[in-house]
Amino acid sequence: MALAQRGDALNRSKLKGHLEAHRQSSSSGQITCFVTQPDNVVLHVDVDGKAKGQEVLNKICTLLGIQDEADYFGLQYALSKGDLIWLNMRNRLSKQIPGSPPFKLFFKVKYFVPPYNLVLEETKHQFYLNAVQQLKLGLWDAETSLELQSRLIALMTYVQFGSFNSATTPCKYACFWSDRRAEIPHEVISMAATFHRQLTGMSVRAAQYELLRTTHEEVPAFGVYFYQILDMFGRRLLMGVGPEFVALCQTDFSFIERSGLSSTRIVVRL
Repeated sequence: MALAQRGDALNRSKLKGHLEAHRQSSSSGQITCFVTQPDNVVLHVDVDGKAKGQEVLNKICTLLGIQDEADYFGLQYALSKGDLIWLNMRNRLSKQIPGSPPFKLFFKVKYFVPPYNLVLEETKHQFYLNAVQQLKLGLWDAETSLELQSRLIALMTYVQFGSFNSATTPCKYACFWSDRRAEIPHEVISMAATFHRQLTGMSVRAAQYELLRTTHEEVPAFGVYFYQILDMFGRRLLMGVGPEFVALCQTDFSFIERSGLSSTRIVVRL
């Protein structure tokens, strides 16, 4: 079953040269992995040819200083059509990933938890990067109002570009408006500007945490990953799996039905 999110809109075949790369020494008999973070920064690690997925994840988490909270994270790889699949941490890389090295992987938050449960600042930062990626792609749009979207845009703009500037800031709001939606409405630009002005003086770290808090408390699809499925009539739908519920969704990510995990029985036919 493949993720509906297709390759995170990244060009996986080129690994763009302008991306920052962190390198470790390599030697014969090792596998090279290029691991892309949600902000498009690429980490370069080498592991033994018989290495399992967990070894790559451990190296990445050590590089990022989040080894103590590594259980929240996972790695994905892309199938030939671009669909992303979670890497099994207990199996060898060479037995899972199609093609030959170097392998291209994606570092993701796999288990979204409330931000107040996070201890390490770098873990919070990684959660923030993942949340921004999902929001910019429009994957968490379901049942969110324009007012909420405007607040989130203001926070993301503040983190990336700083305090409000009437001459330059409003045109940047479109950077955080999903291509899945119609053109950004003037109403959203106006509301985002109002919220943006109120953030002056807030630290970047505080603004990142506020975005995590807001998405956790107010965005219904927070932490949900979507998978392509077919119903009994052969119609394409999505199954959303999140921290608190499983949802049946339209292909535009809107909810059809939601059910708590404790009361959900899932039957998958391959």
